[in-house]
Amino acid sequence: MYQKKNRTKELARRTFVYTLMTLSLIILLTFLTFRMLGYTFDPNTKELQQTGLVQYESHPSGALVYVDDMELRRTPTKSTVLPGKHTFSMKLDKYEPWQKTLNIKSDTVTNLNYARLIPTKRETTEVKTFDSLQSVSLSPAGNFLMGFGVKDKTPINDNWRHPRHEQR
Repeated sequence: MYQKKNRTKELARRTFVYTLMTLSLIILLTFLTFRMLGYTFDPNTKELQQTGLVQYESHPSGALVYVDDMELRRTPTKSTVLPGKHTFSMKLDKYEPWQKTLNIKSDTVTNLNYARLIPTKRETTEVKTFDSLQSVSLSPAGNFLMGFGVKDKTPINDNWRHPRHEQR
């Protein structure tokens, strides 16, 4: 009789543990499936919402990414963002900050891969100087520069090709 009670208790305990494990696994798999599909719980509205994926890249890379003034990670990176209007910014030492406001839609991928960070200290170098230049014309493609001037009272025409377009 004592053994039958223990056996019944053990069977009830095992059934309870296996049921609890099965339910936990089902809940975990459901949660992970929703998470992989881009759903998240919005604490403000207390609703389950589908997010949008935003991928970040900057030139140069390594900039800190901020979404609505909350710091994320360094570029290149990606994050899920709730739908709506958000302000994205990227900051890197010795570069001017970059900022953009976008309306993110759910179930979409938005690429912020066009952020070009400009150095705070820009140095310029002189490519070529022209004496007594009166007017300058630039070709439509931007690869030729034509200058008109007067030297010793005779008109001169100085055609100059940008160094990056010169043929080697």
